[in-house]
Amino acid sequence: MTEAQDRPNRRTYQGSCHCGAFAYEIDLPELKTVINCDCSFCSRKGNLYVLTSEEDNFRVIEGSEERLTSYTFGPRNKIHKFCPKCATSMLSRMPTGPPQLKLLLNARAIQDIDIDHIGRRNIFNSKLDPQYLPPAHKGGMPSSIEGGQIYTGSCHCGAVTVALSCKPLESCEERIAECSCGICQRNACVWISPTPENVVLSGSEDAVGRYVLADGLTSKIFCHTCGVNMSSIRNELSEKEILELTEQDLQDYRRGRAHTPINARTLHGVDVGRLKMIVIEGTAATPCRLHL
Repeated sequence: MTEAQDRPNRRTYQGSCHCGAFAYEIDLPELKTVINCDCSFCSRKGNLYVLTSEEDNFRVIEGSEERLTSYTFGPRNKIHKFCPKCATSMLSRMPTGPPQLKLLLNARAIQDIDIDHIGRRNIFNSKLDPQYLPPAHKGGMPSSIEGGQIYTGSCHCGAVTVALSCKPLESCEERIAECSCGICQRNACVWISPTPENVVLSGSEDAVGRYVLADGLTSKIFCHTCGVNMSSIRNELSEKEILELTEQDLQDYRRGRAHTPINARTLHGVDVGRLKMIVIEGTAATPCRLHL
């Protein structure tokens, strides 16, 4: 085998958050495998990591890394960075780690990767001590439904919590969905859609981030501190704004207001890998179709 044949194919990858405030490019061997970590943070965020020791090939082309929000926990040896506007997880750094762990990229934010079919290597950091203690829900409790179950959940740091009532998620009576639009793919959300009276979200105004999508009708709700995506809501429109909607948009808006989708990744004791899900088809260029 010649030296050229033995050398892995390399290409330039580009990554960006959903709002476009931060973007980068990096030259790497062709990506064939990503790392799937089951720790308390990564399981909430759904991050899939690309390990690279090629810091010199990492180039920021929009924004700056300093403007990303940093979050760390436990031994604080890893710094997770996300966009403060749209909450897209971009990268993690381990300043004192081995070369291949100093820069970890979230593959979900990298363009032109078939994230559903790329190889995955699972690591089980959830087994490491000290064990994570899920934060308790700090708000009231929702109305219960007949034959239902109360679930509580939270972001990772505990600043935003949730309680909801729905049919047992393993029973397949609830609609559980992954949306393949650009924002839901980046943030790896797994959506359940209870009615508003069956959901209580709790968190101070300063703790809650709201990313308004381009349609102006929908906001993604996340924790400002740790970047975990919690919910998706239809915004409350003024009477004037409602009158300006087309008939189809008005129907979609009213339908969306009838539910308060919650990211099942945030629910304590729920393994989303065991849930039966449907896929709401979309593309990176289409609006989020979760509320339709």
